[in-house]
Amino acid sequence: MKLPDYIDAVSGPFVDSVAASSSSDRLRFFELPAADPTPEWSSKTRGHFVYRLVQSQKSHIRDFLISQRPGNKLTGFVVDMLCTPLMDVADEFGISIYVFFTSPAAFLGLMLHFQFLEDECRQDVSNFKNSDSSTLSSFPSYACPIPPTVLPMVLVDRDTWLGRFLDFARGYRKA
Repeated sequence: MKLPDYIDAVSGPFVDSVAASSSSDRLRFFELPAADPTPEWSSKTRGHFVYRLVQSQKSHIRDFLISQRPGNKLTGFVVDMLCTPLMDVADEFGISIYVFFTSPAAFLGLMLHFQFLEDECRQDVSNFKNSDSSTLSSFPSYACPIPPTVLPMVLVDRDTWLGRFLDFARGYRKA
């Protein structure tokens, strides 16, 4: 799955070069059909666009797995940290799922902690966005307390990011 060139002109050629240089029979790359983005996808943020793009590929991945499954033994499904919605398709086929997480472990811990606070403790973590900057808060994956004002926006901005990142964290727990 590649982003359209008008969104990101670099990643498509990079993916092509990595796929072309792969000589292993154990790891293969398959190109999915291009998505047909709607104007609504671009009306918000690039992150929203990518999230919708990933969602739109579920049926293509399902069709691909149906067509490949009888002749090939697929033992694992690797998803990027921002593609966890695709895990549902792998689940349908009983395929093991692995997440390729490219951010620091402290960020992963913070995502999982915020998801726990939201889901299990019913705490609105977006309230950290408006916290007093002179107050320090402790988080399990951070060695030292930090002012909430330095937390990543993707975890405290409910309107733009938070919902998607909480969904990603739920996916990490599933994997």
